[in-house]
Amino acid sequence: GEIRAVNFAEKRIHESNRLGFEKFVIPASCKKQIAELPKDLLARVSFIKHIGQLNSFLGSVPVKAAKESSRAVARPNSEISQ
Repeated sequence: GEIRAVNFAEKRIHESNRLGFEKFVIPASCKKQIAELPKDLLARVSFIKHIGQLNSFLGSVPVKAAKESSRAVARPNSEISQ
């Protein structure tokens, strides 16, 4: 499937950077929206057009880091249900 554009891509990248994210994967259709990003942020952005391309980015995530991030996401949900 095609990856569609998102609203406020530049703001999303700035906020994600503030939260500590180092790499960004966004729809290729958002290139014009982020043209004004600082060069250091723009260098860490990758563009995809189809969902199949996402595999190459996810494949580069170490397994340990992926497990830790999934636990971090699961923990708040379990605390809410208690």
